[in-house]
Amino acid sequence: MTDEVKEEINSIVFLMVRWKNKTIYLEGKESDTVEDIKEQIDSLLSVQKSNQRLFKMDNGKPSLEELIDAKSLVNCGITGTATTAYRPFEICLSPDFGNGFEEAEVCPYSSPPDLPGVFIPDKTEAKEN
Repeated sequence: MTDEVKEEINSIVFLMVRWKNKTIYLEGKESDTVEDIKEQIDSLLSVQKSNQRLFKMDNGKPSLEELIDAKSLVNCGITGTATTAYRPFEICLSPDFGNGFEEAEVCPYSSPPDLPGVFIPDKTEAKEN
């Protein structure tokens, strides 16, 4: 395998892990397994790997597709070409704190208020410039 092909296989993947009102940004490689990502989450949230379930997000909501520990990120459809630092792949965390796995849920982000009228450009001014 050429170095270029190896580099493509190990492209950096940007992830956004969401759980309720928490958002964690992680970075990995396409060749990393889901278990590797769970180790990162464990070190940040102190939730053991065996007490985590990860789900893909679908239009801002957790999907029913659980990510399998032994699969690499690329085999889960998470590739470096599809993710960027400003557009990470979204994953939902469902932890177990001793009384069963919590429902996979995330709080929607709040929307900013509308801009005051002073900041909205006048259409006639824009045409003149």
